[in-house]
Amino acid sequence: LFKAVESSSGSQVQLLALEPDLDKKQVQITGEANSYKSIMKYITKLEQQEVLGTVYLQNHEVRQDDPEQAVKFSLLANWKDMP
Repeated sequence: LFKAVESSSGSQVQLLALEPDLDKKQVQITGEANSYKSIMKYITKLEQQEVLGTVYLQNHEVRQDDPEQAVKFSLLANWKDMP
């Protein structure tokens, strides 16, 4: 799971936190990206991972205090049972 999440991030997305929920088979992913478009590309890459199912963007916010206007985001991803 961690490898799938990390390998999908690329240089445009920085991961800040992963919070798995074993009972619900979900993981909350918090990070920052250089743009909203980068977040959407990251979601697409995550959904292409064999171990993950649907990925939901829970929230995003442009950091006004950041000169580069990074976008902080939170995702919720479901993971699949693997044989």
